[in-house]
Amino acid sequence: MPAHITMWSYLWDLVDDGIDDVLHEMQDEIGLTALSLATHYHSVEHLRPHTEGPFIYRADSSLYFPPDLSRYRNTKIRHQIAPLAQRGNPLARVCERAASIGLEVVSWTLACHSSHLGQTYPECSQLNALGDRYPEALCPANPDVRGFLVGLVDDLTHNYGISVAELESCHYEPARHYHRHEKLPFDLGAVDQFLLALCFCEHCVAAGEGAGMDVRQLRASVAGSIGETMRRGTPAQGTVQGLVQRTTGLGKFLEARVNVVNSLIADIVKASAATVSPITGLESDSSGLGVAEVIGITGSVTITAYSADKSTVRQSIGAAAKAAGGVERLRVGYHAFPPIMPDRESLLRVIAASLDEGVRSFSFYNYGIAPKPCLKWVRDAARLIHDRVG
Repeated sequence: MPAHITMWSYLWDLVDDGIDDVLHEMQDEIGLTALSLATHYHSVEHLRPHTEGPFIYRADSSLYFPPDLSRYRNTKIRHQIAPLAQRGNPLARVCERAASIGLEVVSWTLACHSSHLGQTYPECSQLNALGDRYPEALCPANPDVRGFLVGLVDDLTHNYGISVAELESCHYEPARHYHRHEKLPFDLGAVDQFLLALCFCEHCVAAGEGAGMDVRQLRASVAGSIGETMRRGTPAQGTVQGLVQRTTGLGKFLEARVNVVNSLIADIVKASAATVSPITGLESDSSGLGVAEVIGITGSVTITAYSADKSTVRQSIGAAAKAAGGVERLRVGYHAFPPIMPDRESLLRVIAASLDEGVRSFSFYNYGIAPKPCLKWVRDAARLIHDRVG
């Protein structure tokens, strides 16, 4: 199997630096066989150490292409289009130019993480046990969210020649993600984070009741536990696993969440003209999505091995490969700049260890954020992969 080497990238960097120039750099200088392009992305503010545009780039949660509205018939959701895609269709230009030189395009697609959509359609966002909405977290059980995501992947894979739809956050939000300057009275522990991540919107309640449980009683229990933490002023003790075992109905509720996520991904797969590869970890307790649960639906998953320690990376790959039924089903992502990846030698050691584990699909983070010297690290890593695999 030939190596697949890609790099997560932002469309605005390609536009500012020149689409043809960046594609040439990716293919001929770095040695990539593909690029993974953000097509629907969350709000972002980041430094750009080597691009021609503004040094600091800011963007709201947006689509980076003009949507084909005929694909979104089963949802009321209408997303905003990024300014750079209102002036034309640079995604189409990238896909056309990439195809002409034999460079594969992967759609790096955010799913349930969108602060703009959560604020525009608050009824589509997650609702915790205390009645608080999370505007950045769309609920995967909500019919409009599901219709939007199915339409999104349908649109991208049929209209742009995308080879892989890589889905990030296609699940429940596993922990509170604050978008403003958070003020916390104490560090929330794993149990409290888990309880606050449970969604009790009407659609999640219906999913739980469909599994034969009393969701309202469970919600009262969860709300009571969170309230006790707040009254005590210290995080809850113990483990999430212990909490699940001693809380009536919680295990069934988590199974219902897994079924919600699995059925959503199955619907997306049916609508997609390309391989669907969710980005996920091994555990599904908090998110409803795990390698073992979803691999039979998609046949491919993406995991992140963001570590400079080769033993840690090998353990992550080995555990994920076991859950997936083979390393050939994995796409593995690596961080390519400090502080997570401190130097070139560390990256090469991690890639060599991954090759020893049988990895053949490599993704590097991130073209627009990594300083120029770190892009040379990726170049050397790509050369190692090509030398070992071809």
